[in-house]
Amino acid sequence: MNNYSLQFTNDGLDNENKVGIWIKDVKVKVSFPKQMNQDKKDVRLLIKTLEKYARTKDKQMSVIKTSVKSGIGSMNGKLPLGAFFEIIDDYIEHGYYLSKTVHFSESKGRTIDFNKTIKKVTPNYYQGSFIYPKHIKRTKRTYEEELLRLIHKYVVYKISHLLEFYYGQIPVEDINELPVSKEQCINYLKQELFNSTNDYKIRLITLLLAFFEGTNGDDNIELFIETSNFELIWEEMLRTIFSNAKRRKFFFNTSWYLYNSEGEVRRKTNKDSELDLIKLNLFEEKNHIDVFVIDAKYYSYSEQNNKGTLPQTTDINKQVGYLYYVRQKIQELYPDSYSKHFYNVFIIPHTTTKNDRKLEAFGYAVSEMDRSEKIIGINADVKTVMSQYIKPNMVGVLNNTFDKEILKFYDTSPLN
Repeated sequence: MNNYSLQFTNDGLDNENKVGIWIKDVKVKVSFPKQMNQDKKDVRLLIKTLEKYARTKDKQMSVIKTSVKSGIGSMNGKLPLGAFFEIIDDYIEHGYYLSKTVHFSESKGRTIDFNKTIKKVTPNYYQGSFIYPKHIKRTKRTYEEELLRLIHKYVVYKISHLLEFYYGQIPVEDINELPVSKEQCINYLKQELFNSTNDYKIRLITLLLAFFEGTNGDDNIELFIETSNFELIWEEMLRTIFSNAKRRKFFFNTSWYLYNSEGEVRRKTNKDSELDLIKLNLFEEKNHIDVFVIDAKYYSYSEQNNKGTLPQTTDINKQVGYLYYVRQKIQELYPDSYSKHFYNVFIIPHTTTKNDRKLEAFGYAVSEMDRSEKIIGINADVKTVMSQYIKPNMVGVLNNTFDKEILKFYDTSPLN
């Protein structure tokens, strides 16, 4: 078994506020998001989260940095680290690649395929019998198919050692060298990918390409996927789960009106204020609407970490301002006949420690600017948020819990 150096942290690495995973030879470093448990099993979840953000937010690729920038594998959404795990998963389930294509030839010394012979060869009639002048025979797999199987074995061998920290020891064939160069492998795989119509084969070749494009093809493998801006990913995850309204409708800006010496006035508009996300629950049968103005904060406070960071005065006053504008906008968008209830919320990551509660209110903030406005603080289990982000069909569970937790807090806390 490899003598791995495995390091976990929630505080970034090398004095930088980074979240990600770095693998170099037998050294593995994992920096989890704030408040997330340091569990080896969740390394895969972290990688999937970062890779999904990289795929879906293509205009913000600078947020995610990886050890490979382009190529067939990355273009198909198979960034190297995720592809490496998929290759081992596939091997565990299916074993090594084995072509199911049957080839035929007319060469001697092989088993005759009579069905093919009857269909393909015109017989001669001789003395009351049909004589076939040649026979179609089954052949073994081609060299190209054997090469694909050999490449698969080689890649599995390399990756099984690289990911031993996660999977443990996996029985694999010791294939440490190939009869062709890395460049020849890539060219061959691309050609096979172009010619193949088999879905499984296409998927496997795409994964194998990701290996060669993400490594040097030798023992000096260095891989990473990282971000220094996990707060943007936290915001995007919460928006994916909770937001059901176009937040751009609720952006607002400010303007300067500037005079010149001739008494003319010029308007200069500033950049919009952009709230993180908004959630609307419209109950037509009750003639009622609930409006949630939500700010995603990648801070660290929770009941268990009461020395962690919280939104400060600037954040609180800004959220009060957002709600003030949203009230006006909702009044314009929906008839006066609707009764309306507004909720202002901060959502901060934490890890569930009691009663398996994935969302939990921990308090509320007020501003001297308007003490009637309360901003509820909600802790959201970071692992649950990440899991539901990568599986959108699951988001309803956390969404429903959110509504109940907010209403419960209003009913039972001293907020009112």
